[in-house]
Amino acid sequence: MPIQPAEPPAWSESMHPLRISVGGLPVLASMTKAADPRFRPRWKVILPSFVGATVLWLLCAHRPPPGRPLAPSAHRWGPGLAPEDQYNDTYPLSAPQRTPGGTRYRIAVIADLDTDSKAAEENTWFSYLKKGYLTLSDSGDRVSVEWDPGHGVLESHLAEKGRGMELSDLAVFDGKLYSVDDRTGVVYRIEGTRAVPWVILSDGDGTVSKAADFGRVAARHVGAPVPTHGFSAFKFVPDTDDQIIVALKSEEDAGRVATYIMAFTLDGRFLLPETRIGSVKYEGIEFI
Repeated sequence: MPIQPAEPPAWSESMHPLRISVGGLPVLASMTKAADPRFRPRWKVILPSFVGATVLWLLCAHRPPPGRPLAPSAHRWGPGLAPEDQYNDTYPLSAPQRTPGGTRYRIAVIADLDTDSKAAEENTWFSYLKKGYLTLSDSGDRVSVEWDPGHGVLESHLAEKGRGMELSDLAVFDGKLYSVDDRTGVVYRIEGTRAVPWVILSDGDGTVSKAADFGRVAARHVGAPVPTHGFSAFKFVPDTDDQIIVALKSEEDAGRVATYIMAFTLDGRFLLPETRIGSVKYEGIEFI
């Protein structure tokens, strides 16, 4: 009997898709078959694992070192910053107090004594720092102020042409209190009763024009004008949505010097009429 030729081996679905045979058809068939499911990527398992590993790495890489927790009131400006390199946005420096009379804030004013800032001690100039409390009623229609007895004395040995410590502003920045001398350009950091020189500001060489442009300007009258009284400083009372202002007015007339404090709303309503602080010209006020 004639020998029947052996039937070609059946093409197996389980063959490796890259296996090539000489007999043309199996090759074409293997190229058109779907990939072996045993070697198909399992994305439902791989993707969550990859994301989880990435998150874990980020947490470990950006975790602050032991013993140096983040300050609760600090804003981070970038990953991995040490606490001393983070901006401290605490304001005011002292937490407001709830009292039966309303919300009580700690405040301070700083003096510009002009030529009277020269001390008896050689190469020494001084200023006054006065502290107190401002209370805003719960109804928001009344402000009262009470001052600590006396005042602190801040001294410096820095001057320009024999004048110095003519402090004209008071501001909280990065969790600290600062004032600036409008004679020397020195910005002082105030630590208790010490004035520590921080930076020096310069006006430049006079060739650059300084100007401010405003898109909208509105005028409001706050009480009857007093010709010898002029505004020297103001601050918005915290937590009032910039609607309530506490301000200082200075008086220098025929040798008479004085400072007054007042509070009012943006629409010109008095919450505290002009009240005399003393016979010193204070030109900076801040919530501390």
